[in-house]
Amino acid sequence: AKAEINAAPLLMKRLQWLGSTLRGLPSMRKAQLTTAIRQHCSSWLENRQLLPVLDHVYPLAEAEKAHQRMQHNLNLGKIVLQVAP
Repeated sequence: AKAEINAAPLLMKRLQWLGSTLRGLPSMRKAQLTTAIRQHCSSWLENRQLLPVLDHVYPLAEAEKAHQRMQHNLNLGKIVLQVAP
């Protein structure tokens, strides 16, 4: 995917941006990694120290509009379909 970012805050704090994909790994290895991440990071999620980036929340009736946004790579984060008010 292609993205444009302002790297200055990362550089000033000497942070790193890492990315990865699991597509090429066998299913067993993916399961092992998922378990390890869950064990290591679950408390962050439970304590709301780690939150997903939300791009947009659509009502379920606008699922097609949400899908079009995703298809055109316009989202920067998760697209959520709200099924109940």
